[in-house]
Amino acid sequence: MRIAIGHIIQETNTFSPIPTTLQDLQIFRGSGVESRFRGTRTETGGFLDVLSSAKCDVIPLFGVDATTGGLLRRDDYQEIRSMILNELASVLPVDGVLLALHGAMCADGVDDIEGDLLAAVRRLLGPKIPLAVTLDLHANMTNAMVANSQIIVGYKTWPHVDHYETGSAAAQLMLRTLAGEIKPVTTMRKLRMILPAENMQTGKGPMAEVFASGEAWRLQHPEVLSVSVFGVQPWMDVAEMGCATLCVVDHNLQIGQQCVDSIAMAFWERREKFAADLISPAEAIEKALAMDGGPVVLAEPSDSPSSGATGDSAELLRELMTRASGVPAAIWICDPKAVAEAWQSGVKSRIETQVGGQLDPFDHKPLPIKATVENLSNGEFTYTGVFRRGLVERMGRTAVLRAGQITILISEKPVANISVDLFRSQQIEPKEQKIIVVKSPGGFRSEYEPFAKAIFLVDTPGVTSPNIKNLRYARISRPIYPLDEITRPFGT
Repeated sequence: MRIAIGHIIQETNTFSPIPTTLQDLQIFRGSGVESRFRGTRTETGGFLDVLSSAKCDVIPLFGVDATTGGLLRRDDYQEIRSMILNELASVLPVDGVLLALHGAMCADGVDDIEGDLLAAVRRLLGPKIPLAVTLDLHANMTNAMVANSQIIVGYKTWPHVDHYETGSAAAQLMLRTLAGEIKPVTTMRKLRMILPAENMQTGKGPMAEVFASGEAWRLQHPEVLSVSVFGVQPWMDVAEMGCATLCVVDHNLQIGQQCVDSIAMAFWERREKFAADLISPAEAIEKALAMDGGPVVLAEPSDSPSSGATGDSAELLRELMTRASGVPAAIWICDPKAVAEAWQSGVKSRIETQVGGQLDPFDHKPLPIKATVENLSNGEFTYTGVFRRGLVERMGRTAVLRAGQITILISEKPVANISVDLFRSQQIEPKEQKIIVVKSPGGFRSEYEPFAKAIFLVDTPGVTSPNIKNLRYARISRPIYPLDEITRPFGT
């Protein structure tokens, strides 16, 4: 069997003031895809292992990666789109196509990149060639995605630790389809609901209960091949927006629709349980200082780069320097200008500079500091934990500054604050801090929760704030919960 595979993953935050450009994307083609992903705990790593074990002729087409950011520029999207379609057209005919996507990628003028791409791929393949897709749990499901894919499999975990398993599951369903064992079709139920991400952990709480209802359906009905729940990341102002439930079923569309409707009701009935419990920076620091030992993790979800924020908020640093300068603490901030000043000044030098507030001046303000430059590096490291294990991160030039006992890691480029490797790559040990700041709504829990003394979600301004009602929506279809008072999860 000749099976083509591809990978294009970026989550878009339409509220971000910084557009995504071609230069922000890491692009791999042909054999470079296999070199990038073979042996990694990623969806594409799962594709490669399953298909290789089945002695398939695997045809790697493309890999496109970018940190979550603002809208992709339209011309850049058209260039990427043409590359993807040309790569696929050049290897036809194939027996099947497997694509690892995110499900929440937008360009200027294109609200649904995944749906647009899948429709174009479907036109190339024709109606009969199986097309299987993996998606993030925070994908925004659309009708175009469902109409053009026989198989869609979403992550089952958040924090996301099942990238590899998701890819493997989609590849196994593809093999069963090609063997004639199943005839998969996908059904979806869209809800008029968006939710903050902070309480979407799948190990406990309301999202765990929703997934459990889906698993019950799968166990009771052999026709149900896969069930996915999509909490959707709420920082997209697009018309076809909202949470969704999805079922891949063997031929039986009626069972599939009953399945997604039942799970959707379970999701809707728990909507109020997803509200985030936030406290002020001052209160969070006071609580941390009152505790014996550490580290205490202060999560700043409103400035999360993995959610599309700029990462340049200095609000928590400001409070740390005022209230806790005498205890070991660490924080990361994206600030290319301050990095350049540190590099010019050199290691062991004293500098006076401003950090933060350069990239999102609407929400963030610069903070003047005096600090010692402790370390400089090129910002490249390999993930070793459960998050993106085996992949290389490149955050541009970095500098480690020390102000009192506070360690400030600054980098030229935004980087997810999910893995402890962010700090350890710069010789900063999170376990040795009294307080450590992570700019993430919840993905960080997979690596920090096992050793954190306590975790507090801190309320600061930013484009990834869990205060959904404060976001500047203009295009989202209304009515929708919680922006409006509605009593029905489906329809108007």
